[in-house]
Amino acid sequence: MTEASGLASALASRLHELWGTEAAVTGVRPLPGGASRESWDVRVRAAGGDERRLILLRDVGGRALDKNVAVEAAAMSAARTAGVPVAEIYDYGAGALGQAYLLMERLDGQTIPRRLLRDEAYAAVRPGLARRLGEVMLFSASDL
Repeated sequence: MTEASGLASALASRLHELWGTEAAVTGVRPLPGGASRESWDVRVRAAGGDERRLILLRDVGGRALDKNVAVEAAAMSAARTAGVPVAEIYDYGAGALGQAYLLMERLDGQTIPRRLLRDEAYAAVRPGLARRLGEVMLFSASDL
């Protein structure tokens, strides 16, 4: 059994516990990047045929960071409640997937600063990026 297929099985079981319905994990693939965490693209077909894309972040090398993921999950959930456009956290912890992890909704976009700062594909958004980030912070802070 490959790591991806073992992970798919563990994820299907965990999602069944969380959602109370069968969830078929139709794809699990590692994503590039991440010095302190593994990143996985997860595709799920929930009951009724709904397709969902998730991101799984797992700590690397058996490091005991389960308390950190609880704090990170709480911070992201609070930010989302306050209106910050962040991914919804579906699950976090340690043990269920073998290591400390965060399981969240996948949002399209770019997270690699070098690409945002240099790639021609992002040239048009660079002039307004700092303003938009400030607007998100200001809007969110006013709701706290």
